[in-house]
Amino acid sequence: MSILKNILLYTNDDKLVIEATDLEISYQIKLSCDIKKEGSILLDPKKIYELTKELPFEDIKIEEKDNFWIKIKSKNNTTDSSEMEYEIAGLPADEFPRFIKYTNGKYLHIESSTLKEMIDKTIFSVASDDAKTKISLTGINFEVINENNLKKIRMVSSDSLRLSLIDKIIDSDFELEKPIIIPKKGANELKKILDKYQSINIAIQDKFIFLLTENENITIRLIDDKFPPYRAIIPEYKNNNAIIIDRLKFLNSLKRLTILTNDIYDSIKIKLNKDILELETLQNETGRAKETIPVNVENANFTEIVFNGRFVLNILSVMKSKNINLIINNSKSPCLITGSEDEGFLSIFMPIII
Repeated sequence: MSILKNILLYTNDDKLVIEATDLEISYQIKLSCDIKKEGSILLDPKKIYELTKELPFEDIKIEEKDNFWIKIKSKNNTTDSSEMEYEIAGLPADEFPRFIKYTNGKYLHIESSTLKEMIDKTIFSVASDDAKTKISLTGINFEVINENNLKKIRMVSSDSLRLSLIDKIIDSDFELEKPIIIPKKGANELKKILDKYQSINIAIQDKFIFLLTENENITIRLIDDKFPPYRAIIPEYKNNNAIIIDRLKFLNSLKRLTILTNDIYDSIKIKLNKDILELETLQNETGRAKETIPVNVENANFTEIVFNGRFVLNILSVMKSKNINLIINNSKSPCLITGSEDEGFLSIFMPIII
């Protein structure tokens, strides 16, 4: 729809409201201004953005002319009488899809940093849109759970080769009838808003999730599907053997080793030799690399495994724990990473079978 290439501007009380949508994600912001007369119009966002960004004066005046043209004026009110004037063609606003309003009145109030952390720790393991996988895996599963007399919000993502999960305790009467799936693109847009606010409100209505602030709102169409069952794989790791590794040493070693990986899987082989973890790239024609890291072993009984180095890099990069727990049962079973300072978070990845 060519009309969606425009942004909607309209006046409401003492606010200028700007809206944009691609029918999957809708954005709205309200700006304080001096309204001379009510009106609405569609404008090319690129032209408006590039023009207003370059104007040297703080205030501008927008006036609608005949045939949906607008005149933009800006002048210097301080040192001299410099004045600028531009005219831009617009379109009537009648057929532009209007912003969906949230009407239920029930929402979750949450710290922006908490929600941002949850997105950061799950978005990297979302399946890509062009992957031949279930549509449910192209988003982040979001649900409310009650566990051990605690209410938590949970985010889970998986691309079938890895899984990331994070729980956060909430003190709220917010409930969900069933889990929802937030598309990856929508989650990335949420992050942009979260950086601006200390806390926000989240609401769910029909097939949309709403992020609500005083003057800025975003609406995201949810993925209409059911996330695959994921809980069955997690209990297998309780009370199992663990290797305790300095996270930064492990992270930096993988950064260096993946420079010399030469296959689509960025394959890294690790081997446990008493309290030393040996890491090396698989043999290839362009180079080889090998490093060792001292570790603390708690009854780990595996010999060696091969895994996707960049998968593990993604996990370690979003964590903050000084030491991480790496649990490996054998060379063919999924591997688990947790950290004591990353409360409520775990990530699982599949080894590569050679």
